[in-house]
Amino acid sequence: MVEQGVKLSYLFQNFIKVPEKTKNVHVSKKINLDEIEEIRQAIEHVKDKLNGQGRLVVRYSGTEPVVRITIESKDINLINDGIDLIAKTIEKHLS
Repeated sequence: MVEQGVKLSYLFQNFIKVPEKTKNVHVSKKINLDEIEEIRQAIEHVKDKLNGQGRLVVRYSGTEPVVRITIESKDINLINDGIDLIAKTIEKHLS
């Protein structure tokens, strides 16, 4: 940037911040999430709702007994509803 005389504000002029939320769900055991049909279906349901217009990450922490759920979307209601659905389903099976 300095060598080319470009300001940081120029690089970020088209940057659009998208709302994001992360929730940690404490678990008593770590089982492959795809092996539990109801959890797999909840994740797929939220992915379908995002319809390619957001991001969903569901993964175990490497250092804590938690599953981290992160959703990015322009639709804050979809974020909240999706996090709640996946979290409650994981709690039902793994807490």
